[in-house]
Amino acid sequence: MKQLENINEIEDLIKNETIVLGYFTSKDCNMCKDLYPKIEKMIGKFKEIKSFRAETDTLPSLVSKYNFYVIPTVILFIEGKETIKKSRTISILELENQIERYYNMIY
Repeated sequence: MKQLENINEIEDLIKNETIVLGYFTSKDCNMCKDLYPKIEKMIGKFKEIKSFRAETDTLPSLVSKYNFYVIPTVILFIEGKETIKKSRTISILELENQIERYYNMIY
């Protein structure tokens, strides 16, 4: 999962790729640190999905741009549109099943 530190890079990735998973976090968030390797492992099963990690510390405008108020937040974008959004307590299994349904329809 690539660390992005520029809002333009994030917008370009979302705009130019079919499916993108964004992981929004903060440097001081212990839950984020615990969840990140699980998300990274899960998303590795979907080879066509591009993914990125972005910190709200570095880019506070992400919170209002993507309309989330707690972290960690995971957003799946399909063809530039927000399709799945999960925040705080995230079930990896549930998220994986939801992503898999869309993934199988597209690929």
